[in-house]
Amino acid sequence: FDESNEKGALLEKGGGTVSEEVADLSGKGKCPSVEYGEVDVYENDGMHGLVEAVQVEEDDDEEAFIPAAEEYDPDAKPPSLLYNPRFRIFTCLLLLVVVGVTVGLAVGLTQDMHTTENMVNKTEVPTLMPSAAPTSERDSMGIRPFLQNLYISPQGDDDSNNMSPQEMATDWIINQDAMQLTEDSPNIVQRWALAVLAFATQHENWNVCGERPSQASGLSYKCHTQTLNQVTGEYEDNANYSFWMSPDNECAWYGVTCDPDTNATVKLELIENNLNGTFPAELTHLSDLRVLRLNANLFTGKLPPKISQFPTLNELFLHGNFLTGTIPEKLYDLNKLQQLSLGFNDLTGTISTKLGQLRNLKGLHLNDLLLYGTIPSEIGQLTFLSQLFTHNNAFTGTIPNEITQLTFLRQWTHFETLTTGTLPYDIGNLQDLEILYLNKNRLSGPLPPSFYNLSRLQQFRAWENRNLLQEPFSTGFNGTIASEIGNMKALVSFIAEKNSFEGELPAEFGSLTELGKCYFLMGGEHQMHLCGCNISFLSFCEHNYLSNFDFITDVAQILSLPTFTHVLIHPYVVNRSCIFSL
Repeated sequence: FDESNEKGALLEKGGGTVSEEVADLSGKGKCPSVEYGEVDVYENDGMHGLVEAVQVEEDDDEEAFIPAAEEYDPDAKPPSLLYNPRFRIFTCLLLLVVVGVTVGLAVGLTQDMHTTENMVNKTEVPTLMPSAAPTSERDSMGIRPFLQNLYISPQGDDDSNNMSPQEMATDWIINQDAMQLTEDSPNIVQRWALAVLAFATQHENWNVCGERPSQASGLSYKCHTQTLNQVTGEYEDNANYSFWMSPDNECAWYGVTCDPDTNATVKLELIENNLNGTFPAELTHLSDLRVLRLNANLFTGKLPPKISQFPTLNELFLHGNFLTGTIPEKLYDLNKLQQLSLGFNDLTGTISTKLGQLRNLKGLHLNDLLLYGTIPSEIGQLTFLSQLFTHNNAFTGTIPNEITQLTFLRQWTHFETLTTGTLPYDIGNLQDLEILYLNKNRLSGPLPPSFYNLSRLQQFRAWENRNLLQEPFSTGFNGTIASEIGNMKALVSFIAEKNSFEGELPAEFGSLTELGKCYFLMGGEHQMHLCGCNISFLSFCEHNYLSNFDFITDVAQILSLPTFTHVLIHPYVVNRSCIFSL
């Protein structure tokens, strides 16, 4: 730099060493202004490496600092971008994005491979039941989780290849049912619950209307059945029902009856239709059901405790199946039940004292089971009961006297049990009683005086209560037949052989004009059979023992009665023991 040149001079290119400070400033593409001059780097006009000197006014101070022009090296390299903070931040963000995308792709590929492997494993071995349906548009509508929340019955092992009836019904609703119901459809729960019953009981093997035959022609899904005409007593053709699992509304399916206003199922009746399987608890989702008749089928397994969740159920008929286990305690919570029929099953256990909660019962059928223990005294609380079937069980103990509080009782069958003791003293309170079967028990003692107040009794069977060979031992009914038997004008049959009755048959017996069968055991060994007991008087010997029966005299007396039209005397066991058919 030539100080003598007042206007300054240009430094030729390459004419000196560029200081580090200037080099740094040029590397940034911008130089700061200084107090005594200004430096400008030309980057766009090709004048690289030149510095413009400007005139500096003289200062009075001789020692004033005059910045010296520093040399600039055009070949010097600009500083690395690694030292730029913005570049560093940008680079870090870019790396994070790349890493995130890479991890996401890796996880996605892994899941796809796992899903593919599972699908392959599930389809390697053929299954008897259909596999889970592939994801479909309807699957994404939330129908499946909605229905899965309704599952009650156990679903079995997760490793099982077979779908449960609940899953099969769900898959059918989503992928096969022509109605294409959605979660908001008012009848989706009802239709699904009925489908669960169909799949749980092998509907394709039902006797009637379980599955539309493959050879059926046309678009009709009507099934032809025969129904009993209650008036004529004859079976008639009926084509008013549809096959189950058909596109028709479920209210048209065979055996299903719906409320005409709400279309809710109120009656389900599939009697003797070869339903084979377990009782699905999902039926309790039919919250308006009033009548359930599934008797005379092939149901197995236990009754689910959830059976108590039929809030409006009036009739429950499940007799004639193969149900096992005990009667669920929850069943006694069905306080609106009027008819309960569980007979002819393999149910065991005792009758709960909660029986008294079923105060609306009119019919209770617990016959031909494996029940034991005593009949609870709470049975006296069933004041509307008209039918009571407790026969063919292993009941022990005595008949509770509270049973005499059932003043509407018309039929009581309690035979072939191990019940001991005597008839309740107040049995005569059962003024509506028409049928009383007490045969083959271990009852004993005389007939109580109130027994003869049963003026509507038509059939009395009490044979073979005498048992001296097996415990509990019993001598059977004993004592005499009171003359008050003449009050029992409705008697059609009086069967009491193999007991220990004694004394004379009262003359009032002859006034029972409806009596058609009369059996007595005389002396505990032999029997007499009298048909057509429309007689005015009949007297046996003093102790009424057949061994003391005067064959010649008494037969002659019987034959002299004007009501007898014919007599057949047939020797039985010994000469002095006979059966009379008159």
